[in-house]
Amino acid sequence: MTLLTTRAFFLDKANNRSHSKCVLGTEDGSGHVLVVEDEESIARAWGRLLRRSGYEVTLTANADRALAVVGHENIDLVLTDLHLHGMDGMDGIELMRRLRVDNDRLPIVVVTGDGDVGTIMQTIEQGVHRYLIKPVDPRELLNVVSAAVAERRERPSAILELQMRERFERAMDGLFVVYQPIVSWSGRHVVAYETLVRSNDHEVNHPAALLDLARRLGELPRLSEAIRNAAIGPMRTRREQLFLNIEPSDLVDPLLTSAPLADIANRVVLEVTERAPLGEVDNLSDRLAALRDFGYRIAVDDLGSGYSSLNSVALLEPDIAKLDMGLVRNVHLDRTKQTVVKMVVGMCKEMHCPLVVEGVETVDERDVLLDLGCDLFQGYLFARPANPFPTVSWG
Repeated sequence: MTLLTTRAFFLDKANNRSHSKCVLGTEDGSGHVLVVEDEESIARAWGRLLRRSGYEVTLTANADRALAVVGHENIDLVLTDLHLHGMDGMDGIELMRRLRVDNDRLPIVVVTGDGDVGTIMQTIEQGVHRYLIKPVDPRELLNVVSAAVAERRERPSAILELQMRERFERAMDGLFVVYQPIVSWSGRHVVAYETLVRSNDHEVNHPAALLDLARRLGELPRLSEAIRNAAIGPMRTRREQLFLNIEPSDLVDPLLTSAPLADIANRVVLEVTERAPLGEVDNLSDRLAALRDFGYRIAVDDLGSGYSSLNSVALLEPDIAKLDMGLVRNVHLDRTKQTVVKMVVGMCKEMHCPLVVEGVETVDERDVLLDLGCDLFQGYLFARPANPFPTVSWG
């Protein structure tokens, strides 16, 4: 965890001066919460509770200061009382009204001792996320904050969405793919290439970041199509198989059964990732059968990583499996990993399902995996991902 400084602003009610206090917390990406509460003991208690759960927290007792913080900080949620101090008699209701002018999607949670129906109705009119009556159970407060921040991140503000879309378009403009060979050790030849997405854009230069950005913008189908189109060009004159990483939702993409990808379907392996549940794909078995009839083969990723990967095997009935990279790292030093790999190798033989071992980086790892019955390898020991087509080193 990375230590960070959380700014805590309190209004000195005796002389109307504000001062700040630095508090150490942890940063795990949970979100930034603005707490607006004029009872200092309550504000500090909420701050401690939220920081311990991984949130960055800013505290203030003043409605004007709250508006300033939201205007200059990336706030994911406002947790506020209704009875506050502010210029022109601004209370919590007025604070909500002013926040809504430029922050229509910012979640606001009200925690107050005022249970008047009329007051509750006013907060509803301002789009309050939840209305909690003091004293509030800490677990309930954390659950409400967690749900609200998660919704905020799934539904970004209009300004944030515009920024995300601009970043995504730049990444798409710089999109390209690299190839990493999958080799047969016994045959000393390349049997396939896996394509991996990259972008020249410095802000989105990691595949996971690009995929997450596409998912949040609802652009996964467009990104998947772009990756496929970029991947197949150099492969048209090759004889090797092409491994394409796809999301479960891509399995129902009608473009899989149309040109240009369909033209080489009999050489394409669809490697299904687990970023979304397979159970959400309608008529999964029928769709898989149709894709196989078209010529595709299906691969399951990260076999051996736990229950989810075994469940994927049951649902996909894969033609090819890929061993979890975590089992490969330093396998020559770990007897438990060796036992698990041996079990996976046996299971794949029973299913007549070739096993690809990815992430092989050292000769020691390779030699132990050979002894355990593996033959198909992928990893830095043989070649790093590169433009078409990297030269294989046989060590």
